[in-house]
Amino acid sequence: MRPSWARCSGSSATSTTAQQRLVRLQMDLARAERQWDRDPEAARGLLASATDQAHGALDDLRAATRGIAPPVLLDRGLAAALDELAGRAAILTRLSVDVPRVNLGYETALYFCVTEALANAAKHARASRVDVRVHVDGPWVVAEVEDDGVGGAHLGKGTGLAGLDRRLAGLGGHLTVTSPQGGPTVIRAEVPCVS
Repeated sequence: MRPSWARCSGSSATSTTAQQRLVRLQMDLARAERQWDRDPEAARGLLASATDQAHGALDDLRAATRGIAPPVLLDRGLAAALDELAGRAAILTRLSVDVPRVNLGYETALYFCVTEALANAAKHARASRVDVRVHVDGPWVVAEVEDDGVGGAHLGKGTGLAGLDRRLAGLGGHLTVTSPQGGPTVIRAEVPCVS
């Protein structure tokens, strides 16, 4: 029997599509390399196609893994999973976690909120530092991610934060984003404090 975290409807088909895109990407890059000296314009077209394939594959992989809890979260909880995530982050990440184990669905939702916030800080905010604080605040388990970037984030931009907001709402929680131009950006995810 497959573990529960491995069950995700459509994830097999989505990962197959991602694999096909990556094969096409590899082929386009090899053809561009061969054509570069004799036909640079055709090579540029292949590189543009390869860029599209890379973006598509990344979107497919994100869709395939959305909702799948990493093994460390299942085995050792949110604090250990966030510690591992912070260690891999592209920018300096300071972590403070002071929460008991709670419902796995809630822990998974908070984990993905922090993951998305770290990715946004590195990719869009041009941040050099991120502080992640996870704590209990009354009836809520709260994950706050604050970066020192340029600000301007909001729930209407892109699909990442809006998707997380819907996911939290389905669990009885909510997401708030405070991000004035010039920063800082604070993303706050809250879920009920139940085990």
